[in-house]
Amino acid sequence: MKQLDRQAAAYCRRIGRELPFGGQRKWDYLQSLQDDVGRYLSAHPWAKPEELAETFGTPEQIAVAFLSEMDDKEIYRRISARKRVVRLVILGLGLAIGMLAAALLYMILRNKYDMEGHFIITQACGWFRGRIGL
Repeated sequence: MKQLDRQAAAYCRRIGRELPFGGQRKWDYLQSLQDDVGRYLSAHPWAKPEELAETFGTPEQIAVAFLSEMDDKEIYRRISARKRVVRLVILGLGLAIGMLAAALLYMILRNKYDMEGHFIITQACGWFRGRIGL
């Protein structure tokens, strides 16, 4: 029985990867499909993945059927929401990179100001002392 459950879960995972949107509707759809596949596998325990695809359809066919059941406005709304998320992520990354660049520029300018145009010779620069005769 565990093997049948694994086979049904693997088939539904492949379908879940093909479905373009998430949410409760997708979850309910996949649960219903997994129950149907589980019942089919209980009746046909030696069924192969190819037989599942013949009976229920390929993951691509099921994704197309899932989308055809959705309202056009809902599809547009979900696509718009996804675009907004992508834009926000890009904006956040841009701000983070800008802040990092500003911090590095500040450190470079502060270091130059602190040195007042002169090299500071310390113990860490011992190899330099030998070269200039100090």
